[in-house]
Amino acid sequence: MKKYYNKLMIKREFPSFIILLLFIFLSSKALFHHGFFRTIDDVTTVRIIHMARELQRNEIIDNFPVRIASDLSNNYGYPIYLFYAPLTYYIGALLMIVLKISHITATKWVYVFPLIFGPLFFYWATRQKLSIFPAIIATCLYTFFPYRGWDTYIRGGVGEAWAMAFIPAMIGGIFSMEKNKNNLGGLIFTSFLFLSVISHHLAGLQAILLVIIYGFIFHLKNKKFWKYFFLGIGLSSFYWLPIIFYLKIVRVTYIDVNAGNIIKHLIPLSDLIRINYQDNDKKFSTIFFYLQLTGIMFFTLKLIFKKNKQINLNKKWIFFWGISGLILYLLLSSSFGLFWLLTLPVSGLLQFPWRLLVLLSFIIPFFTGLTINYLNNHLIQLGFSLLIVIISLSFLPIFKPKEYSFFYEYKAEGPCATTTWENEYLPIWVKECPKEKPKQDIEINPKTDFRIIKNSSIDLNVIYKSRKPAELIVYRYYFPGWKIIIDKKSYPIDYQFSKTGIFKTQIPAGQNEVRIFYTKTKIMWLADILTVFFLIIFLYNFSINLLKVIRKNNHRDDKKYLKEIKNPKTLNKLK
Repeated sequence: MKKYYNKLMIKREFPSFIILLLFIFLSSKALFHHGFFRTIDDVTTVRIIHMARELQRNEIIDNFPVRIASDLSNNYGYPIYLFYAPLTYYIGALLMIVLKISHITATKWVYVFPLIFGPLFFYWATRQKLSIFPAIIATCLYTFFPYRGWDTYIRGGVGEAWAMAFIPAMIGGIFSMEKNKNNLGGLIFTSFLFLSVISHHLAGLQAILLVIIYGFIFHLKNKKFWKYFFLGIGLSSFYWLPIIFYLKIVRVTYIDVNAGNIIKHLIPLSDLIRINYQDNDKKFSTIFFYLQLTGIMFFTLKLIFKKNKQINLNKKWIFFWGISGLILYLLLSSSFGLFWLLTLPVSGLLQFPWRLLVLLSFIIPFFTGLTINYLNNHLIQLGFSLLIVIISLSFLPIFKPKEYSFFYEYKAEGPCATTTWENEYLPIWVKECPKEKPKQDIEINPKTDFRIIKNSSIDLNVIYKSRKPAELIVYRYYFPGWKIIIDKKSYPIDYQFSKTGIFKTQIPAGQNEVRIFYTKTKIMWLADILTVFFLIIFLYNFSINLLKVIRKNNHRDDKKYLKEIKNPKTLNKLK
């Protein structure tokens, strides 16, 4: 029976899969074009290269998970992977290492992933709540949602693009948990919440807030829901816990300009509701406002005339998606400037109001599919669906680069090799960035004979011989975790003496071996241990549920066997 059901499901979903492949091809074909292309945040390739270098250093104890890029910023070392969500860089680096491909090819594959898998995840999520036809139409709108194309091809926000692919699967896990009342959906929810957080910190933060609001409205007393939520948060401890702890000692430049950026990028309400208005970058369209409004009006009329009992039962859930989408869209308006100013300590982390399109990329297509699902008149349903497809395909031009590039050497922007702001996430004691690599890794004053016997950027062993105490200067940015050890004794470090934020110590006279190295701090160890602890819990839950599925199948097969063996025809065959 189960095999027959599975075959039936495959047969039913196969045409949808073919249609999805067509959508995916149209949205991602530019990535298979010969050559590459430049983007606004054009540093992904550099970050992948340096991640690969760190993984190949085999510094598993001291720098894994990778937090310091020791060769960045002219070899002064830069804690970029502590603050920037690392998943996409890990994947790109592993592609380079395992498949022996170039950094450009690895970057292209990293770019193409969300365009291929996002629609598949979205379709699976919508099928938990919608029938096949509305799910396909909704997936069409999601696939060609303009912010997805802009984020990939224009801005180069690859981490955010990955998060936009994972968020539908995360919500689909919640839907599956609600529908099937089993733990499989909960484990999917946990997995993709975790992946969303480590793909992009700001998109992950939005995902967390959405889940919390959804949970308080629909699952306040559901212990299972909150168990899987906190399990996902716990799995990502290695990433978010050190960020919170060390954010106060780094220079986050964009915070100083967030108020101006947010107010500057808000759009007049008259433009947001004007038909056919698009912002300069074509990240979204005002048609989304009317899609949300149409759906809300449709369900309101259905309730007034009580034409659908299912809508009446699920009205709270349906209107959650309709109203939340409408509110998030209207928050892009300058009419809500006061809201942004009052909530700036939290909302300011988004940098730009249009980051709300991360959540809207799921909510608007899903709510549109929900509307189609409840249209009883097949002719109206078909006409509305055709309109959605036409609207979706009208966004296709955004799914291609402005121009292709055949310059295969990519260098980080700015002397500090960081991001758009050249001192972002550098320690606050770094007052200026060195414009070139240091002439030497260390210096001993007064001049002393020394020999470097080991140099792996974050681990240096030096033998020196001095008649009197001297000053050892290390040409690396100081960050908590750096240590200087002589004869098993840790020496105090001074990192305030230079504008470049390098560090030094006083070393004793005589012939000694010095070890200068970076290692995990206590908070990093705590974060990593928490992740391992929650990973064990996750794997335990996964194995328990897998055993339940196996036992259930075996029990079903045993019952079928007993039934067959009692059959007189079967007994005659055996004789």
